[in-house]
Amino acid sequence: MGGDRYAEIKALEMERKMYFSTLFIISMTLLALGIVANVIVCFGLYRCRNSRSPTKLSQFFIVQLAITDLVYRAVSVIREKEDKKQDLSSKHCKIAIFSQFSCAAVLFVLLTAIALDRYVHILYPLQSLTMNTRKYLTIFSIWLYAFLISSGFIASATPASKIFKFPRPTIPYSSRNLTTNNSKSFEYKPLHTHCVPGVSGSRERKVAFTMYFVFAFLFQLFLIVLFYTKITIFLWKRTKKNNTVNRSAAKAKLRAIQMFILVVFSFLISWGPIMILDMYASYSIKRLGVFHKFPLRPLFDCVSQTSSILNPFIYAFGDANFKRGLHLCFRRRQGGGQITRVLPATVKESYVEMSNQLSPSIRVQ
Repeated sequence: MGGDRYAEIKALEMERKMYFSTLFIISMTLLALGIVANVIVCFGLYRCRNSRSPTKLSQFFIVQLAITDLVYRAVSVIREKEDKKQDLSSKHCKIAIFSQFSCAAVLFVLLTAIALDRYVHILYPLQSLTMNTRKYLTIFSIWLYAFLISSGFIASATPASKIFKFPRPTIPYSSRNLTTNNSKSFEYKPLHTHCVPGVSGSRERKVAFTMYFVFAFLFQLFLIVLFYTKITIFLWKRTKKNNTVNRSAAKAKLRAIQMFILVVFSFLISWGPIMILDMYASYSIKRLGVFHKFPLRPLFDCVSQTSSILNPFIYAFGDANFKRGLHLCFRRRQGGGQITRVLPATVKESYVEMSNQLSPSIRVQ
């Protein structure tokens, strides 16, 4: 009987090792791909930093999104590395948790800012030309907002010890042969100390994470859905009223619908599971049935890393204006294009980029 129990525990340990090893490989792969994708976005838009375009504010937000994602991943890696230490202080955990949740909140708000910028440029194109948005003041406001809604974790964050829920068999010194001696003692061995947003079920964690869940996740999701819904409805009505609708208008409507679906579902798929899990952990001290065997938190952490890949492809690589501007920028940098810069035209204190690249039917005298 004792030998069967020992074999069961050893099999469980092997399954857990396989589970964590698989998640580690997937996590490192996603991390590497996300870093490469975000670095390409930063480098590409840095090369085109002097160009003027109607979507330059949106491109600025995309760069900030890429930079913040890199910072968030760096903070997460540092936190995981520090969590391996046995003597974590309460101050360290408060700083680590606050920093990580603040960076994530900035990511969420930047996604909303991109949606708002596109909403304004599509529904109010002329008014958007006269808007003089202070980019760095906007970024400062976003970070300040993120710090405020994450401030509750300064009070709730604390170090905690994981307990291995399945007892490890320890063989007494008098016992050398498992097959002949069934007297085995079992003990619960604590794993390394790690930082948590707060004690599950505590009032501090409930207040901190509820505020964060509502204002960093649900509210931003609501605004993103609202803006892209208005864009889709606007384009739909415009093409429906115009009987002479051309293919470009139909394609614009289709792209808007595709963007709406991609943005919302990528946001939900990447961040929904881990946010819901943390919300559950904040209000319940009981663990789900599979927590002790195969923890869900590492799995959902791994899933959240897909945002580092999805966001660059949705907002940058998958955007026709971004690819066109990047292509023209590289051509201009390499001297391979025929586009030269001339004095810009001023429209109510806004600039409209002009070039001498004319159609073949127009000749410059």
